[in-house]
Amino acid sequence: AAGTSLALLGPNSDRGQVQGGGSARVRPNRAVMPLAALQERGVAVVHEPGCRIDKRLPAMRGDFSVEYTDARGGYATVTSDRIGFTWMDAPAEGIEHASMGARITGTFTPHASGPWQVSMTVVGSAVLRLDGAVVVDLTSPQTGGFFFGLGSPEIRATVDLAAGVPVAVEVEVAVEERAQLRGLIVGAQPVDDGDTIDAAIAAARAAAVAVVVVGTNADWETEGEDRTTMALPGRQDELVRRVAEANPRTVVVVNAGSPVSMPWLGEVAAVLQVWFPGEEMGNALADMLFGDAEPGGRLPVTLPARLEDTPAFQHYPGSDLVTRYAEGLLIGHRWYDATGIDPVFPFGHGLGYTTWDFGEATVAGDTSGAVVRVPVRNSGTRAGSTVVQVYVEPPAYEPGRPARTLRGFAKVAAAPGETTVAEVHLPARSFARWDEATRAWVTPAGDHRVLVGPSSAAGALRPAGVCRAPEPA
Repeated sequence: AAGTSLALLGPNSDRGQVQGGGSARVRPNRAVMPLAALQERGVAVVHEPGCRIDKRLPAMRGDFSVEYTDARGGYATVTSDRIGFTWMDAPAEGIEHASMGARITGTFTPHASGPWQVSMTVVGSAVLRLDGAVVVDLTSPQTGGFFFGLGSPEIRATVDLAAGVPVAVEVEVAVEERAQLRGLIVGAQPVDDGDTIDAAIAAARAAAVAVVVVGTNADWETEGEDRTTMALPGRQDELVRRVAEANPRTVVVVNAGSPVSMPWLGEVAAVLQVWFPGEEMGNALADMLFGDAEPGGRLPVTLPARLEDTPAFQHYPGSDLVTRYAEGLLIGHRWYDATGIDPVFPFGHGLGYTTWDFGEATVAGDTSGAVVRVPVRNSGTRAGSTVVQVYVEPPAYEPGRPARTLRGFAKVAAAPGETTVAEVHLPARSFARWDEATRAWVTPAGDHRVLVGPSSAAGALRPAGVCRAPEPA
């Protein structure tokens, strides 16, 4: 309601991630952040990011001259306001990309006094000097870090700097014969910058509602590298737990492109999984928080409790540069069905702002084609929608094959107290499987069990009937 005080917290609250990183990234016409959208709703918003989630230090900014050279004697000069470069091809006219080098000089002026962290990552060899002193030495090339694994890990050093006092910066990137991508990032950040958890807790305690927007960014989720953990970056788990202790009306918004662990799940009032939602992120979130729209999506993946519970954990990344896909067909919910491991949330799960009762389902037809009808009643007090999901079990269990598979679904909407009928058509292929021996689709003979429910969880499914496939002649 207007006038309600709201604490908007978390590192993605004013810098939300609307899309993933890497080559697929595009420049949106606009990107509405949660902070801006909520401030337009007539509520008193107190904002604290709480912590940082940088995978690397932000690029150093200042006034820099970049002198490019190459093994053939080429030379070019450009200017830049930051030291962060990805050289996919020649950086300037007359410079050969395959043998380029660079010398970057200029000044950086700290905005705060005290200890600062500075860092460097590079493809190839480089040295970073501040006021003439070597701070980071990467003259021995390293790989396995940034720039798709071609660059070094980020090497950090701590230096004492004074606010407003310019620092002379010099970076030498060696001229080397390298056919692939080149790159350099020099980062800088005060040691205590960005971690304001105590301020976030104070804001949560004083507010009627706390909304914590956690997640990842384009450095954590991008092309060319794998995530090594499901944990949220930085101190986000600590932030959520402490905010929930301070305010029981805490809503967590997960702004990540893939599953993350939620060790605080039982301590918060609600969780909104928004993924990377696009340029209208802030407005869509405000609509859901204020009840103008319901979060009507359903999970397109299973959310595991732990990385160790996932299908590939036991055999990835493999050895001797060989990865074996030993999980076979048991991926997604099929793995959890087969192993009995409980996920945090099953495939297809999702809640809205009302409740639903599924009636007695019926199946008409056989394995040449069938229709499933499910009466669904809105038993809550608000209009809303739900997704009726239809799964099919084969006549007999076969080791290594799924126990059941999603074969169709229908989204239905209804007013409070209204009953509607979801209708799902199952074509013949819904009962077939691919046979490697004959290289054809085959339908196992016998009774195929049809189940319906709001998710893939076995406890949420109820039988609708069977469809029989005749024995082969």
